[in-house]
Amino acid sequence: MIRVVEVLEATVGGTRKYLRALVEALAGDEFDVRVVCSTLRDPGYAEDIEHFEQLGARVLDLPMVRAPRPLADARSSVRLRRHLREEGCDVLHVHSAKAGWVGRIAGWGSDCQVVYTPHAFPFLQQGRWPTRPIYWFAERLVARRADVLLAVSRHEGAVAVESGLFPASRVRVLPNAVDPRAVAHEVADQPGADVPEGALLVGFLGDLREQKDPLTFVRAARRVLQRLPHVHFAVPCCGPLLADVERAIASSAEPRRFHVVRRHGSLLPYYRQMALGVQSSRWEGLPYTLLEALALGIPVVGSDIPPVADVLRSIDDDWVFPVGDDECLAERMLECLTLGVEQLGERTRRGRALVEERHAIEPWRSAMREFYRSLVR
Repeated sequence: MIRVVEVLEATVGGTRKYLRALVEALAGDEFDVRVVCSTLRDPGYAEDIEHFEQLGARVLDLPMVRAPRPLADARSSVRLRRHLREEGCDVLHVHSAKAGWVGRIAGWGSDCQVVYTPHAFPFLQQGRWPTRPIYWFAERLVARRADVLLAVSRHEGAVAVESGLFPASRVRVLPNAVDPRAVAHEVADQPGADVPEGALLVGFLGDLREQKDPLTFVRAARRVLQRLPHVHFAVPCCGPLLADVERAIASSAEPRRFHVVRRHGSLLPYYRQMALGVQSSRWEGLPYTLLEALALGIPVVGSDIPPVADVLRSIDDDWVFPVGDDECLAERMLECLTLGVEQLGERTRRGRALVEERHAIEPWRSAMREFYRSLVR
């Protein structure tokens, strides 16, 4: 059996979905899977741990914190290195910045193949001086401790090469993938949303943090309401910018048109009524919410960062707006909300087809298993 160790600190959002999909792909007799994770960021991650164990994976709780903590990080690396030495490992796959740092240090000099997936490099954060160069330098220090960088999008792979962190020969790209049927079933199982039947509903596709830029969404929504006062808007309640978003909503002329979703912080109950999704991120790997919405036939307007724009421009150039430009976003939303039935239907068909052709889950699972096999031949 191929002994695989997956390491994750960022047990939220897209990285959480990625690891869940990965463990499901590796379940079976060929791979001995161990998951090393921290539950400090989200105690609710215990549900995923139970799922992993049901699939046959073993789980080690390794406390890690998101912020830089040199002494705590060093202790985590030592503990992980001891685990690798005692239990053995053929492939060590580390995910996102913190686990990427801790894991690459732990795997340094070991016999296992070390794979790093950034899920959006931290130095891509916009407007963060001197944080950005510090993050780049930190990545540079441990870049050679990974044998392969496995990117979740073409853009992430290109950034790894262009930033001087990895040669092209050590970069592989397997774009994120989704299972449309599983997403549709999950949406169908949700209770109804508190939005009037037949209302035009626009949903924010992301949680409420700086990376996702929810305040640009709220400002654009306020502009839309000046011209289409009957439109409703939904945002999840999870994220550090919740208070800022609620203040921005309260100060709008029509706060009753905004729905802050309290149920598990998820927009799933709203997907059945959603006429449009908005992905306003400032930096990304490749967001699952974008792929899920398109797979469900929900049109999406997104920021012009490459991972998002590459997907949307394959459908229609008019579905992209400059990062942080709430005026342009409002115009894009208005254009989409006033499209004719035939035009909108054609765009949603293109979105579904794109997901099926480039981001289907079964080819991704097969490619991931073959990737791991190739590392130990």
